[in-house]
Amino acid sequence: MHIRDVLDTVAARHPDLLSRFGGHAMAAGLSLQRAALSRFTAAFDEVVAALVDPADLTPFVYSDGELAGNEMTLDLARLLSGAAPWGQAFPEPLFDGEFAIRQRRIVGADHLKLQLATADAHFPAIAFGAADAPWAAGVQRIRAVYRLAVNDYQGSESLQLVIEHAEALAT
Repeated sequence: MHIRDVLDTVAARHPDLLSRFGGHAMAAGLSLQRAALSRFTAAFDEVVAALVDPADLTPFVYSDGELAGNEMTLDLARLLSGAAPWGQAFPEPLFDGEFAIRQRRIVGADHLKLQLATADAHFPAIAFGAADAPWAAGVQRIRAVYRLAVNDYQGSESLQLVIEHAEALAT
């Protein structure tokens, strides 16, 4: 939905509500009196509810598919890295698959460093901000959506899976 158009509709229906507003499809700003916040919230929710298909509110993670273990290579990660820049209409490829968690540890404040395994290969992985994720502790298998990344550490490059989304699987 075009967020600025939503604000325009609110302003048209309630001319006394917004002092000013502006923006574009993906970001917008507005000014209003503090006392008008609850009225604005109700008006905004009403406009959004009329524009949004409830099915669009169901979380969904897009994937470019599953890679076989022998396709998950440093060379492919380099190739994808070189294809950047990625953006709104040209998202970075994401892949999905099932993995056994062989090792896990917290690094930094809340990142999860993992060793993941398929039937025929092992992969280092990181999930940023996932230390408290429901699958982070005690789970042996996950279905993950990830991107291939080149991990450059102390001048040495290696493949690393960057976990964007994961769910626990029954063992």
